Amino acid sequence: MPRQSNSSRASVTSGPPTEPGARVYYILRRSDALAEGHRIASARWSYVANVLGYPAALISAITGAAAFSSLPYSQQVTGVLALIVAVLTATNAFFKPSDKASKHAQAHRGYQAIVDETLPYVQSESERSAPSTPSTEQEQTQLREWAARIAKAFDDVNGGSPDLPNWAENRVRTKLSS
Repeated sequence: MPRQSNSSRASVTSGPPTEPGARVYYILRRSDALAEGHRIASARWSYVANVLGYPAALISAITGAAAFSSLPYSQQVTGVLALIVAVLTATNAFFKPSDKASKHAQAHRGYQAIVDETLPYVQSESERSAPSTPSTEQEQTQLREWAARIAKAFDDVNGGSPDLPNWAENRVRTKLSS
């Protein structure tokens, strides 16, 4: 599986921007795009797991029944069906689509949690005619600490998330560039 580019794996604890409000907005945009990328990757891997798993189970059952048949060519049919089941099962075991779907779903949930936590702040800021700046030193400190916690949460999810496939990576880049 190809590694994610530096653009989607970049850490936000040391990257731009440095102003807490802008940093939160930056994390929100990246988290939203990456959540979508991982959601779509999870859905695709789930589909692959179903495409490989259900036919293998069905053909395996038919093969078992055909093994006891005394019809002409039943041994040849059983042999061909057994080969198909072997290929589907080996492909499923090699690619482990269910595991990949689960890991991408977990990454999606992590990024989505960050979006859910930061979105109210960004929406409340956008409803104001001018961006608010914390008036007291205590409010500024609280905003900086909250932004640092959000950045740490992003880095934790980002560090533990699986690599996005190239097609999902391209979708994330497209969303971030718009």
